[in-house]
Parts: sequence; structure tokens; C-alpha cells
Amino acid sequence: MDQKLLILVTYHAKPGRGREFLREIEKHGLRETILVRAASRGYIIVVGKRRLMACRMRGWREIPARVQPKDVSDMTSAGEIFAALRARPMGYLDRAEATNRLTADFGVPRAAIAQQTGDSAAHVLSRQRIATLDDRTRDILRQERLPERVAEALTRVVDAESRQRIALRTAKERLDIREVELFVEAANRRLPGAKHSGKVVSAVRDARPYLNALREVVAQMNEAGLPVRFDEAQEDGGMTLTIRCRTRRRRSQP
Repeated sequence: MDQKLLILVTYHAKPGRGREFLREIEKHGLRETILVRAASRGYIIVVGKRRLMACRMRGWREIPARVQPKDVSDMTSAGEIFAALRARPMGYLDRAEATNRLTADFGVPRAAIAQQTGDSAAHVLSRQRIATLDDRTRDILRQERLPERVAEALTRVVDAESRQRIALRTAKERLDIREVELFVEAANRRLPGAKHSGKVVSAVRDARPYLNALREVVAQMNEAGLPVRFDEAQEDGGMTLTIRCRTRRRRSQP
């Protein structure tokens, strides 16, 4: 083991936990060191609280421990990464990197990662895709504090330059996720105006969800007592939609 990761931890904990480890420690000693991470004052135990309690019951005052690397990229085993994912708060970009390393560097299947972390397999896959975004895009996401849903949408953009442009625009104009997804589809389809236009370019492939939403709104307006007429006329290559609504009631003649 790297000696730089060995420290002496002094603890002042009440005995009571860790009795299941006491007999093993009395017979074999502390065969597995505990894992700690640096805090503002001292260290916080990440893995090995019950082993520490057992050592306390044994009467030991100091035990060796490994310091958890601060950077996920410095971790040297899948166990350390899992411990970090469970024990400390992480931003989604750091969790994405950690999740991706489990599979890429240590061969841990996504299903096993999902089981260990409590995430769904689909969420694990999504985060691993986020980890493969180019460095510039990830820097923008981190610096501008863009949400994970934006990062997920950007993973579907093929071109790195387009990803970066959409990320910057999202931060500058505070685009919502629907607008981001429209830009993503427009970038992939290379629609005219998608790169420089000041308006969102529609790249919707299926209009049926929007038609159903319109019909539902019209029905709600009629139920509320506001007469609305919604006409749909099929044409070559499309359809014409007409909505007629009386905005003001006519006054009755005396």
C-alpha cells in the first residue's frame, strides 16, 4: 500500500458498536485499514466505523487509515469509488466521472453500479454519457451551474462545437429544457438558421402530442363556458388548424 495514504487517526468514540469485529481483530489484528477523507477540522470516516469501534473496545488509541483522494480520477479501486459515491455529496459531473470510471477502468457492469448506488440502470447510462462530453462543454456546465437535464440533452449533440454553443446560449439566455432540446435536434439535423438564428428552430418530428394538447385545451375552454371551435383540415403534406373563439359576449338589445 502507498505509504503516503497511511495516517494515524486518534478517535474519542464511545464503545458499543463493532462487537462483531472485536473477535476478529483480537485474533488477526486490523487486517483492513479504514478509509477517511479530509475535512475542515481533522478527518471524517468514510468506510470502517464498526472496525474503528472494535479497535476502541480493544483499547487501541491509534490505528492506521487511508486518506480518500479528493479527486475521483485519483482513486485506485472500484471500492474507493463506490465508497465515495455513497458517503459524500457530489455534483452530477463528479458522479458522472466516478460512474464512468467504474465501468471503463474496473469493468463493473451498469446493473451492478445501479444496485450499489440505488440509481436506475438508465440513470447510470445517462451519467456515463455525460462523462464522455468534451472538456470544454463540461467546463461550461460546471462554471455556469447548468442542471443535469441540460447535460443529458447535450450528450445527443454529435458535434462538439455545437454542444459548446448550445451550452453557452443556455447559460446566457436561461433557456428552459424544451428550448435546449429543440436546439439539440436542430444542430443534429443541420437546419438552416440553427447556428445563427435568434429564434428557436423547430425540429419536431411528430406533431401529434401538440395536436392532442391543443384539443385538450379547447375542450377545457368549452367546459368552462367559453365557446371555442377547433377545425382541422387535411392537406397535401400537412394540415390546416383553425381556432375560433369569441373574446367578448354581445350585449343583448333592450
